Amino acid sequence: MAQILELGEAQFTPPAAAQFRILLIDCDELHARQVSAWLADRADMQLTCCAPGADLQRVLYADPWDLIIANLDEVALAALPSALPRLGGWGVPVLGIVRQLGVMNIRAALSQQVDNVLLRTYSCSELLDQIYTLVHEKREQRARQRQVTLAVGAHPDDVEIGCGGTLLKKRAMGHEVVVLILSRGAKGGDVNLRLEEAQQASMLLNATLKVGDLPDSQVPEGAQTIELIERVVREVAPTHIYTHSSHDSHQDHRNAHLATLAAARHTPNLYCYQSPSSTTDFRPNLFVDITDHMDKKVQMIQKYHSQVAKHAGLDSAYISATARYWGRHAGYGLVEPLEIIRQLDR
Repeated sequence: MAQILELGEAQFTPPAAAQFRILLIDCDELHARQVSAWLADRADMQLTCCAPGADLQRVLYADPWDLIIANLDEVALAALPSALPRLGGWGVPVLGIVRQLGVMNIRAALSQQVDNVLLRTYSCSELLDQIYTLVHEKREQRARQRQVTLAVGAHPDDVEIGCGGTLLKKRAMGHEVVVLILSRGAKGGDVNLRLEEAQQASMLLNATLKVGDLPDSQVPEGAQTIELIERVVREVAPTHIYTHSSHDSHQDHRNAHLATLAAARHTPNLYCYQSPSSTTDFRPNLFVDITDHMDKKVQMIQKYHSQVAKHAGLDSAYISATARYWGRHAGYGLVEPLEIIRQLDR
């Protein structure tokens, strides 16, 4: 039976600090100043104001918000970017603000999937009551809906190169993140050094790191690898798994892909990432915007000092250029491409 080395377990805490991160979407400066004044002295709240224009999508992606407060008046809604999903589709509670409870405003609230509505005549205490209620309800719901992401790589550094930004994004969303490395990378250098580098990278990610002892360059596709991955799957019960693509010229990567498919047959969300050895048959159909996590992804990869000097695929300029190339599929940001094997989350 293959052994699994445990190299430290992350301390998983909610991604939010003590403060509630609140986004106010409003083109009415007077109203925005009023809300800002009410919340300015609240040590447990951090307010960001944004007009409902072209920059809104970037702001929405910038932070894992705890609450969105949105002006639902006709002028404000008309200014929302047409490509933007409904405000209630971001997985964040939405508090709508309206001048009156007319048919148009109720329709707007339903179309934007808001959680509650306040009339513009609301008081500070009413606003605070809604903030605390909606945020706490959502946090309790998230606690009940534990999300765990498992990333499988054949060698140290595979995961960081292929989906490091996606993992950082998942971590920011509150997912627990576990990294499983199938071999210890003996063909690429000193094993102890490579494991130390992997541990440093996982610390930046705040992930739990597990390392198998399958032979480097001879990772099998069959029972031994499947059983190793299955043990970790049973232990952490992942809701999302990321692994190698079958469209890869490295035999360890292809075999890791096949073994993961067998071991993860009951996992609802399964994706394959690109590696420097991927072939032209790699056909991504999911493009994850990692613009806000790119710098940290590069930092994670740079922890593999022993490999950076030897492999062009670990060069920070190459990593950034690859992300920019795929960004044409997602608004020209910085992107990690993925092949969807199975996706039940929407």
